[in-house]
Amino acid sequence: MKDIHYITDIESLKAISDSLRISILLSLKDGPMSGQDIAKAIDINRSKIHYHLKELENHGFIEVAKTEVKNGIIQKFYLPVAKAFIPDISIFNNHFFAGYKEIFVEAENVANFKNEMNDLINKYGVSASTTTEKITLYIGE
Repeated sequence: MKDIHYITDIESLKAISDSLRISILLSLKDGPMSGQDIAKAIDINRSKIHYHLKELENHGFIEVAKTEVKNGIIQKFYLPVAKAFIPDISIFNNHFFAGYKEIFVEAENVANFKNEMNDLINKYGVSASTTTEKITLYIGE
């Protein structure tokens, strides 16, 4: 199991945002469990659990750790793929940062680049009005 699993798409973020699915993931923290075991642990109908297990598996949050045959039925035992699930910043690019561009500048050119950016800001920057458009720039180190 890895320490962190980065969520890289909105659909996966939606899938893990369900409170029942969070309960399922939390119930798996101590080791592999079958759908039946999880249903008992969190007091939910077994068929409902299987639907949510499938969704978590389809989105890569859990995996089958082992299988056992019991009375001719194959039981799957699940584990989370990571200890923590964190949304990656790239998940929001298309929604919030559509105009965001990341560039790399050779170290010896950084000072000149910043000076030229400041010149452009001074040349085109005006006070806010109804005919202006706001542009936000961040120039990191």
